[in-house]
Amino acid sequence: MMVLTLGSAMAQSPHNAPDMTAEALQEMTSREVPNDTIVAKVNGQPVYVSELILLYEDLPPQYQQVPLQDIYEQLVARLIDRKLLATEAFRNQQLEDKETLRRAQFAVEDVVLTAFVSQKVNALLTEEALRADYAELTADMDGMEEVEARHILVRSREEAQALIKQIADGADFAELAKKNSVGPSASSGGSLGFFQRGQMVPAFEDAAFALSPGGVSAEPVESKFGWHVIKVEQKRPVQAPSFEEALPQLRSAANNDIVSKLVGDLREGATIETFPPEGLGGEEGKAQ
Repeated sequence: MMVLTLGSAMAQSPHNAPDMTAEALQEMTSREVPNDTIVAKVNGQPVYVSELILLYEDLPPQYQQVPLQDIYEQLVARLIDRKLLATEAFRNQQLEDKETLRRAQFAVEDVVLTAFVSQKVNALLTEEALRADYAELTADMDGMEEVEARHILVRSREEAQALIKQIADGADFAELAKKNSVGPSASSGGSLGFFQRGQMVPAFEDAAFALSPGGVSAEPVESKFGWHVIKVEQKRPVQAPSFEEALPQLRSAANNDIVSKLVGDLREGATIETFPPEGLGGEEGKAQ
Protein backbone atom coordinates (compact mmCIF):
# COMPACT_ATOMS: atom_id res chain seq x y z
CA MET A 1 0.00 0.00 0.00
CA MET A 2 1.72 3.14 -1.19
CA VAL A 3 1.21 6.50 0.45
CA LEU A 4 2.73 9.21 -1.69
CA THR A 5 1.10 12.50 -0.84
CA LEU A 6 1.40 12.38 2.93
CA GLY A 7 4.41 10.11 2.88
CA SER A 8 6.44 12.53 0.78
CA ALA A 9 5.78 15.27 3.32
CA MET A 10 6.81 13.26 6.37
CA ALA A 11 9.04 15.08 8.80
CA GLN A 12 12.44 13.61 9.56
CA SER A 13 13.24 12.51 13.09
CA PRO A 14 15.51 14.65 15.29
CA HIS A 15 18.21 11.99 14.77
CA ASN A 16 18.03 12.18 10.98
CA ALA A 17 21.05 11.16 8.96
CA PRO A 18 22.92 13.76 6.88
CA ASP A 19 22.34 13.96 3.14
CA MET A 20 23.43 10.79 1.38
CA THR A 21 26.71 11.32 -0.45
CA ALA A 22 27.47 10.37 -4.03
CA GLU A 23 29.79 7.64 -2.74
CA ALA A 24 27.08 6.20 -0.50
CA LEU A 25 24.57 6.17 -3.36
CA GLN A 26 27.02 4.38 -5.64
CA GLU A 27 27.82 1.85 -2.92
CA MET A 28 24.11 1.22 -2.38
CA THR A 29 23.51 0.41 -6.04
CA SER A 30 26.35 -2.12 -6.10
CA ARG A 31 25.58 -3.76 -2.75
CA GLU A 32 24.61 -7.43 -2.80
CA VAL A 33 20.98 -8.10 -2.02
CA PRO A 34 20.48 -11.03 0.37
CA ASN A 35 18.08 -13.84 -0.55
CA ASP A 36 17.66 -12.58 -4.11
CA THR A 37 18.27 -14.59 -7.27
CA ILE A 38 20.93 -13.38 -9.71
CA VAL A 39 19.79 -13.44 -13.36
CA ALA A 40 22.96 -11.95 -14.89
CA LYS A 41 26.31 -10.39 -14.06
CA VAL A 42 27.78 -7.33 -15.76
CA ASN A 43 31.50 -6.90 -15.17
CA GLY A 44 31.02 -8.86 -11.98
CA GLN A 45 28.06 -6.77 -10.77
CA PRO A 46 24.89 -8.82 -10.15
CA VAL A 47 21.54 -8.19 -11.79
CA TYR A 48 18.73 -9.55 -9.62
CA VAL A 49 15.38 -11.13 -10.35
CA SER A 50 13.73 -8.46 -8.14
CA GLU A 51 15.02 -5.82 -10.60
CA LEU A 52 13.54 -7.82 -13.45
CA ILE A 53 10.15 -7.91 -11.72
CA LEU A 54 10.26 -4.16 -11.08
CA LEU A 55 11.04 -3.58 -14.75
CA TYR A 56 8.19 -5.88 -15.78
CA GLU A 57 5.73 -4.09 -13.48
CA ASP A 58 6.80 -0.76 -14.95
CA LEU A 59 5.92 -1.82 -18.50
CA PRO A 60 2.83 -0.37 -20.24
CA PRO A 61 -0.34 -2.37 -19.44
CA GLN A 62 -0.50 -4.08 -22.83
CA TYR A 63 2.95 -5.60 -22.32
CA GLN A 64 2.03 -6.82 -18.84
CA GLN A 65 -0.54 -9.08 -20.50
CA VAL A 66 2.38 -11.06 -21.91
CA PRO A 67 3.64 -13.77 -19.50
CA LEU A 68 6.93 -12.74 -17.94
CA GLN A 69 8.69 -15.90 -19.12
CA ASP A 70 7.86 -15.01 -22.74
CA ILE A 71 9.81 -11.74 -22.55
CA TYR A 72 12.35 -12.85 -19.97
CA GLU A 73 15.34 -12.58 -22.32
CA GLN A 74 14.36 -9.12 -23.54
CA LEU A 75 13.94 -7.87 -19.97
CA VAL A 76 17.32 -9.28 -18.91
CA ALA A 77 18.91 -7.61 -21.94
CA ARG A 78 17.37 -4.28 -20.93
CA LEU A 79 18.64 -4.68 -17.37
CA ILE A 80 22.12 -5.42 -18.66
CA ASP A 81 22.04 -2.26 -20.78
CA ARG A 82 20.77 -0.33 -17.78
CA LYS A 83 23.59 -1.65 -15.57
CA LEU A 84 26.21 -0.75 -18.21
CA LEU A 85 24.85 2.78 -18.55
CA ALA A 86 24.59 3.27 -14.77
CA THR A 87 28.15 2.03 -14.22
CA GLU A 88 29.43 4.39 -16.89
CA ALA A 89 27.47 7.29 -15.37
CA PHE A 90 29.03 6.64 -11.96
CA ARG A 91 32.49 6.29 -13.56
CA ASN A 92 32.03 9.69 -15.16
CA GLN A 93 31.13 11.14 -11.75
CA GLN A 94 27.62 12.04 -12.85
CA LEU A 95 26.60 12.34 -9.19
CA GLU A 96 28.98 15.27 -8.82
CA ASP A 97 26.27 17.25 -10.59
CA LYS A 98 24.29 18.93 -7.81
CA GLU A 99 20.86 18.47 -9.41
CA THR A 100 21.49 14.81 -10.26
CA LEU A 101 22.68 14.08 -6.71
CA ARG A 102 19.64 15.78 -5.16
CA ARG A 103 17.25 13.86 -7.47
CA ALA A 104 18.97 10.60 -6.55
CA GLN A 105 18.76 11.40 -2.83
CA PHE A 106 15.09 12.30 -3.16
CA ALA A 107 14.34 9.07 -5.05
CA VAL A 108 16.06 6.96 -2.39
CA GLU A 109 14.22 8.75 0.41
CA ASP A 110 10.90 8.21 -1.38
CA VAL A 111 11.47 4.48 -1.81
CA VAL A 112 12.61 4.01 1.79
CA LEU A 113 9.83 6.06 3.38
CA THR A 114 7.20 4.36 1.21
CA ALA A 115 8.37 0.96 2.42
CA PHE A 116 8.44 2.23 6.02
CA VAL A 117 4.94 3.71 5.85
CA SER A 118 3.57 0.59 4.16
CA GLN A 119 5.01 -1.55 6.94
CA LYS A 120 3.42 0.64 9.61
CA VAL A 121 0.07 0.74 7.82
CA ASN A 122 -0.04 -3.01 7.20
CA ALA A 123 0.71 -3.71 10.86
CA LEU A 124 -2.23 -1.61 12.04
CA LEU A 125 -4.69 -2.19 9.20
CA THR A 126 -6.10 -5.42 10.59
CA GLU A 127 -9.47 -6.92 9.74
CA GLU A 128 -10.54 -6.35 13.34
CA ALA A 129 -9.78 -2.63 13.03
CA LEU A 130 -11.53 -2.41 9.67
CA ARG A 131 -14.63 -4.16 11.02
CA ALA A 132 -14.73 -1.72 13.94
CA ASP A 133 -14.60 1.15 11.45
CA TYR A 134 -17.36 -0.54 9.43
CA ALA A 135 -19.59 -0.79 12.51
CA GLU A 136 -19.08 2.93 13.14
CA LEU A 137 -19.80 3.76 9.50
CA THR A 138 -23.06 1.80 9.40
CA ALA A 139 -24.16 3.20 12.77
CA ASP A 140 -23.76 6.71 11.36
CA MET A 141 -26.03 5.73 8.46
CA ASP A 142 -28.88 4.68 10.74
CA GLY A 143 -31.86 6.95 10.08
CA MET A 144 -30.31 8.61 7.04
CA GLU A 145 -32.32 9.01 3.85
CA GLU A 146 -31.52 9.74 0.24
CA VAL A 147 -33.58 11.38 -2.46
CA GLU A 148 -33.95 10.89 -6.18
CA ALA A 149 -34.38 14.24 -7.86
CA ARG A 150 -34.41 16.16 -11.13
CA HIS A 151 -33.58 19.80 -11.67
CA ILE A 152 -33.66 22.49 -14.29
CA LEU A 153 -30.71 24.90 -14.16
CA VAL A 154 -31.16 28.36 -15.70
CA ARG A 155 -29.30 31.67 -15.60
CA SER A 156 -31.91 33.95 -14.00
CA ARG A 157 -34.57 33.90 -11.32
CA GLU A 158 -37.15 35.08 -13.85
CA GLU A 159 -36.52 32.09 -16.11
CA ALA A 160 -36.87 29.73 -13.14
CA GLN A 161 -40.14 31.36 -12.02
CA ALA A 162 -41.59 31.03 -15.53
CA LEU A 163 -40.71 27.31 -15.58
CA ILE A 164 -42.29 26.76 -12.16
CA LYS A 165 -45.53 28.27 -13.52
CA GLN A 166 -45.44 26.01 -16.58
CA ILE A 167 -44.99 22.95 -14.36
CA ALA A 168 -47.90 24.06 -12.16
CA ASP A 169 -49.99 24.33 -15.32
CA GLY A 170 -49.23 20.71 -16.20
CA ALA A 171 -46.04 20.84 -18.31
CA ASP A 172 -43.78 17.79 -18.14
CA PHE A 173 -40.77 18.49 -15.91
CA ALA A 174 -38.35 16.21 -17.79
CA GLU A 175 -39.23 17.73 -21.17
CA LEU A 176 -38.78 21.25 -19.83
CA ALA A 177 -35.39 20.24 -18.46
CA LYS A 178 -34.30 18.90 -21.85
CA LYS A 179 -35.34 22.11 -23.60
CA ASN A 180 -34.30 24.73 -21.03
CA SER A 181 -31.66 23.46 -18.59
CA VAL A 182 -28.07 24.62 -19.06
CA GLY A 183 -26.78 21.92 -16.74
CA PRO A 184 -25.04 18.69 -17.82
CA SER A 185 -28.09 16.61 -16.82
CA ALA A 186 -30.35 18.31 -19.38
CA SER A 187 -30.16 15.44 -21.87
CA SER A 188 -31.50 13.03 -19.23
CA GLY A 189 -34.41 15.26 -18.31
CA GLY A 190 -32.55 16.81 -15.40
CA SER A 191 -32.13 13.50 -13.62
CA LEU A 192 -29.57 13.52 -10.78
CA GLY A 193 -30.27 10.00 -9.54
CA PHE A 194 -30.14 9.34 -5.81
CA PHE A 195 -27.99 11.45 -3.50
CA GLN A 196 -27.47 11.85 0.23
CA ARG A 197 -26.83 14.86 2.42
CA GLY A 198 -23.36 16.28 1.92
CA GLN A 199 -23.24 15.46 -1.79
CA MET A 200 -24.82 18.66 -3.12
CA VAL A 201 -24.29 22.35 -2.41
CA PRO A 202 -26.16 23.32 0.82
CA ALA A 203 -28.93 25.48 -0.68
CA PHE A 204 -29.83 22.85 -3.27
CA GLU A 205 -29.61 20.02 -0.74
CA ASP A 206 -31.82 21.77 1.83
CA ALA A 207 -34.50 22.48 -0.76
CA ALA A 208 -34.47 18.93 -2.13
CA PHE A 209 -34.71 17.20 1.25
CA ALA A 210 -37.53 19.55 2.30
CA LEU A 211 -39.73 18.39 -0.60
CA SER A 212 -42.06 15.41 -0.52
CA PRO A 213 -41.93 12.78 -3.30
CA GLY A 214 -43.50 14.26 -6.42
CA GLY A 215 -43.04 17.80 -5.10
CA VAL A 216 -41.54 20.69 -7.07
CA SER A 217 -39.84 23.69 -5.48
CA ALA A 218 -42.33 26.56 -5.18
CA GLU A 219 -39.57 29.16 -5.46
CA PRO A 220 -36.32 29.16 -7.47
CA VAL A 221 -33.27 27.92 -5.56
CA GLU A 222 -30.06 29.88 -6.05
CA SER A 223 -26.60 28.32 -5.96
CA LYS A 224 -23.19 29.26 -7.33
CA PHE A 225 -24.18 27.47 -10.55
CA GLY A 226 -27.31 29.53 -11.22
CA TRP A 227 -31.03 29.13 -10.46
CA HIS A 228 -32.62 25.72 -9.95
CA VAL A 229 -36.12 24.31 -10.21
CA ILE A 230 -36.13 21.01 -8.30
CA LYS A 231 -38.43 18.00 -8.39
CA VAL A 232 -38.09 15.10 -5.96
CA GLU A 233 -39.09 11.77 -7.48
CA GLN A 234 -38.75 9.59 -4.36
CA LYS A 235 -37.13 9.21 -0.97
CA ARG A 236 -35.80 6.10 0.70
CA PRO A 237 -33.66 5.08 3.69
CA VAL A 238 -29.95 4.85 2.99
CA GLN A 239 -28.97 1.22 2.60
CA ALA A 240 -25.67 0.47 4.29
CA PRO A 241 -23.12 -1.25 2.04
CA SER A 242 -21.84 -4.69 2.90
CA PHE A 243 -18.44 -4.95 4.57
CA GLU A 244 -16.93 -6.11 1.27
CA GLU A 245 -18.49 -3.20 -0.64
CA ALA A 246 -17.25 -0.67 1.92
CA LEU A 247 -13.76 -2.19 2.19
CA PRO A 248 -12.00 0.13 -0.33
CA GLN A 249 -13.43 3.20 1.42
CA LEU A 250 -12.57 1.81 4.85
CA ARG A 251 -9.00 1.00 3.81
CA SER A 252 -8.46 4.43 2.31
CA ALA A 253 -9.81 6.27 5.37
CA ALA A 254 -7.86 4.09 7.82
CA ASN A 255 -4.69 4.48 5.74
CA ASN A 256 -4.98 8.27 5.88
CA ASP A 257 -5.65 8.22 9.63
CA ILE A 258 -2.63 6.01 10.33
CA VAL A 259 -0.27 8.10 8.20
CA SER A 260 -1.58 11.37 9.65
CA LYS A 261 -0.94 10.12 13.18
CA LEU A 262 2.51 8.86 12.23
CA VAL A 263 3.44 12.20 10.68
CA GLY A 264 1.97 14.07 13.66
CA ASP A 265 4.00 12.04 16.14
CA LEU A 266 7.19 12.62 14.14
CA ARG A 267 6.52 16.34 13.94
CA GLU A 268 6.04 16.55 17.71
CA GLY A 269 9.50 15.08 18.28
CA ALA A 270 11.25 17.02 15.53
CA THR A 271 12.97 20.40 15.38
CA ILE A 272 11.73 21.94 12.14
CA GLU A 273 12.78 25.22 10.56
CA THR A 274 11.32 26.76 7.42
CA PHE A 275 12.93 29.43 5.26
CA PRO A 276 11.70 31.88 2.63
CA PRO A 277 12.84 31.19 -0.96
CA GLU A 278 15.60 33.81 -0.78
CA GLY A 279 17.14 32.51 2.46
CA LEU A 280 18.44 28.98 2.89
CA GLY A 281 19.88 29.06 6.40
CA GLY A 282 21.11 31.13 9.30
CA GLU A 283 18.91 33.31 11.44
CA GLU A 284 16.17 33.58 8.85
CA GLY A 285 14.88 30.21 9.95
CA LYS A 286 11.55 30.05 11.69
CA ALA A 287 11.32 27.32 14.34
CA GLN A 288 8.10 25.32 14.56
